[in-house]
Amino acid sequence: MHNKSTNRMNREGLTRLWELGAGRGPADGEIDQDELTAELLRAKLDGALPLDGAAVDSVPVILARPCPELLCCTGRTLRDVLLDPKAGLDAIKTVKDHAKKLAGRDELEPEHAVAIAIYYAAIAGAQVFHGHKITSHSQEYLHRSYGELTEAPWMPADLGGLLTKARELCQKPPG
Repeated sequence: MHNKSTNRMNREGLTRLWELGAGRGPADGEIDQDELTAELLRAKLDGALPLDGAAVDSVPVILARPCPELLCCTGRTLRDVLLDPKAGLDAIKTVKDHAKKLAGRDELEPEHAVAIAIYYAAIAGAQVFHGHKITSHSQEYLHRSYGELTEAPWMPADLGGLLTKARELCQKPPG
């Protein structure tokens, strides 16, 4: 069975992810949680969204349950959608909502961290690219959360850049 969320990850990355997940981490026997989180996030971000409407409605891909709001983004990666200034606000909201659901039910630390990163990246994208706040969190809370995420050693530079831009917007007075 082929997992679409990993089709752009190279063989070495998949092998490393498998080893970390199986508990075969660094030489001292401990799993490097930052490395595992980085690999899981990379796999999610580089996974392609479904290619057609039937797949959008029926196949659990990337965010567990794609839906019609993502039709405009089919065939693109989640990373593409999150970082594209032209991505529709409805698609961004859908990504945020699904990531929030995943974060709420996933208690394993790396998986939870990945869902949280995607959740806040979607909120940041709406702020940066559309000037919309799609959450009830305060600007102060978002500022702090974006800062914590950008400092995470597993955060990819491109997503970190988006979070940094959104963090700067949180400091500007409304108007």
